[in-house]
Amino acid sequence: MPQKNSNLLIILFSLFLLYACVSSKPAKEIVVTKQPKAQTEFRAAWIATVSNINWPSKPGLSTADQQKEAIALLDFLKDHHFNAVILQVRPQTDALYKSDIEPWSYYLTGEVGKAPDPYYDPLEFWTEAAHDRGMEMHVWLNPYRSHHKDGGPLSDKSIVKTRPGLSLFLKEGYWWLDPSKKEVQDLSTFVQPHQYSKGFSWVIVNGQIVVENEKHLGTRSGKTLNGYGALAATPL
Repeated sequence: MPQKNSNLLIILFSLFLLYACVSSKPAKEIVVTKQPKAQTEFRAAWIATVSNINWPSKPGLSTADQQKEAIALLDFLKDHHFNAVILQVRPQTDALYKSDIEPWSYYLTGEVGKAPDPYYDPLEFWTEAAHDRGMEMHVWLNPYRSHHKDGGPLSDKSIVKTRPGLSLFLKEGYWWLDPSKKEVQDLSTFVQPHQYSKGFSWVIVNGQIVVENEKHLGTRSGKTLNGYGALAATPL
């Protein structure tokens, strides 16, 4: 008899615990109202113009040959599913676009300050051709290199000669703008191609936003880049 009572107590206690563990409230239904969106991939390729690494293949090519090479590169990128291009347009305080501040690049024509002939604007050409292929166009500016050792003879139009005292000669054969100088900081801020700013959502030079919402805003504080490159973006 005591054994039966003991078993009964165990059963009753177990039922009590089971009841205590079961919630009397119905389970709350979780409804997912909004699925997270997948982030857009940025599949970009750098097109280096310094030393004619990627484009153009050598200085002094005809306009037709330069454009033919550009199209071949863009078609290759499109066929391999890239969606953005980053073109180096200021390799050594020069310009691969029409600029009122700096001379045409040696890497285009083989002569500093000489425009392509027949005339065209390479940045404009690249932008339109990239957009035609559904790719974003971005530009890459070097803020401090004033002359590259493979950039041809030191021209009278080079900033090394037109603004002496701003550049330092490096033992490797390069000339480099001194970023500690206020004149260099101002120059690095204002060399971006303003005439294309309608296509820019932002421009970064030396780690500072200088163009935003199609309007020049001066500079804002930001992290400084390492001095070897800077970016500006032109999204579709």
